[in-house]
Amino acid sequence: MQNFFKITSLLIFLTAVLEADNIADAKDAYAKGDLNKTAELSRSACESGDSDGCAVLGYLYNEGEGVEQDYKKALELFEKSCAKGNKNGCHNLAVMHELGKGTEQNYTKAAALYKQSCDYEYADSCDSMAYMYQQGVGVKQDYFKALELYTRACNGGNIDSCYFTGYMYAEGDGTKQDLQKAISIFEKLCTQNSADSCAGLGLMYEIGKGVESNASVALEYYDKACKLNLLQGCNGYDRLKK
Repeated sequence: MQNFFKITSLLIFLTAVLEADNIADAKDAYAKGDLNKTAELSRSACESGDSDGCAVLGYLYNEGEGVEQDYKKALELFEKSCAKGNKNGCHNLAVMHELGKGTEQNYTKAAALYKQSCDYEYADSCDSMAYMYQQGVGVKQDYFKALELYTRACNGGNIDSCYFTGYMYAEGDGTKQDLQKAISIFEKLCTQNSADSCAGLGLMYEIGKGVESNASVALEYYDKACKLNLLQGCNGYDRLKK
């Protein structure tokens, strides 16, 4: 199976359920598109010692929303938030180090920060950490650890990690190859509109990997992946249609 490209470097806006009034109001203002109010409220919360407020304000500085874009300021705010044990702040700080935004690019530091946030049970950080182990970026390549983290992130609700869990079973990376388990995972994910999983199934049915080769079934899966805007799905569909 082809190794589909994966992007880990995504900053996240605050997603946790929050009790602080300023942050709850800031989230509401952000949803309504009032970026100036979002910045004002998150700044007030941050100055009051709220780590969520610092995480949100850092995100705004990174994006240039409601404030002038300033990567160094964003970095400082994420550092302040992470130092207080905020998983969102630690995740975003890891992204900054991974991309070299506001600081020198440092994969090793990024990996350590993703681990810290993953230890706080933040699934997206576990997913990013898994990918770094899979690729050997910032850490020594370790497929066993990668699979463990992808499984952990999948159980935490990260769909990309569920796909990569299936991928590693299909390839026998970090585990004994189990094509039936991979197919089962891909089938479930494809019904949830995971384009990569639909394309993966298309390829397995096209070449007869773990299943009897069936061009018609492969075409259906490629078609769905294409309709979900995955280029590889479209390419597979066009290839079988010729």
